[in-house]
Amino acid sequence: MTLTCSVNKYLYTNITWILRRQIGNRTINHSISKQRSATTTKYSTILTATVHNATRADSGVYECRATNTYSGDIVSQSKKIIITGEHLARTHFSRTSKQRRKHYATESRGAH
Repeated sequence: MTLTCSVNKYLYTNITWILRRQIGNRTINHSISKQRSATTTKYSTILTATVHNATRADSGVYECRATNTYSGDIVSQSKKIIITGEHLARTHFSRTSKQRRKHYATESRGAH
């Protein structure tokens, strides 16, 4: 499974992919990829996180966070990913963080 986050390189820094997991009544954030492994293009910074051999244990809410260079606000977009079955084809999700929203969430089901 490959997750891609693309932000305007002039407006955002400190890009991070986080996997949010619910344990009991607590939410625990696991950083899975940081900006140091990002790719920079003419106008964008692109951070890709790859989960090899994804299993049901890799299901959760994946969130891309970035810091606005001027305001210091943290913006994020998230995607709930549910992995079902044992053998999965490669899946690619792409999210672009251009909005100034504090949080944007969607839900989808993975392929068998």
